[in-house]
Amino acid sequence: MARESKVMQVYPSDQKVQAAMDINSIFGWEVTGNQKFQEYTGQTRDGNTTTKHFSTYVKLTFSREKSAPWYSRVVSLEKEWYDIDVRMYALWKEKPTKKILRMVLIFFAMWILSTILGVGIVKQFIKMPKRGTQAYNTYLETALGVCVVPGVLLTIAIFYIWGKKVKEFNDKHADERIALRNRRAEIEAECNRLING
Repeated sequence: MARESKVMQVYPSDQKVQAAMDINSIFGWEVTGNQKFQEYTGQTRDGNTTTKHFSTYVKLTFSREKSAPWYSRVVSLEKEWYDIDVRMYALWKEKPTKKILRMVLIFFAMWILSTILGVGIVKQFIKMPKRGTQAYNTYLETALGVCVVPGVLLTIAIFYIWGKKVKEFNDKHADERIALRNRRAEIEAECNRLING
């Protein structure tokens, strides 16, 4: 009886370890080892204090029978499963909500630009009156309005465009995501039928 084995490192949380064991059991892998490790990664020194750093992980060892009648079909289904994982991760990374930081940075850059332009426009067309006068207060209100209004309009425009892009993305990829999830369920059912009869 020829067996194949594989080893994987998992983040040391019960949920992650259990998820790794559950997914691998779909494809006929049996857990033959489950060890928690702490690996020395270095140290830092701050004055008289030395801090040692360790990386903690769980090492899972799996094994399965290569001579089983279902082996070749389950191996191809396992490869398809992980290809679906790669595609789902790519969709997740493409999603516009993951680009929100860039949108926020663009927003602040445009707000600053609109403020600089607003102040420049006010200084160009309105002569600055003496401090403490009604004209000075009106000048400040006008300058503030010229600076804030474009920023508010930019905020509305950015969130409108962003919301539209998220909706377009979801509409475009909804069928694909559903199809990928359904295919994973089919793979799991077929592996279960092949392995467990």
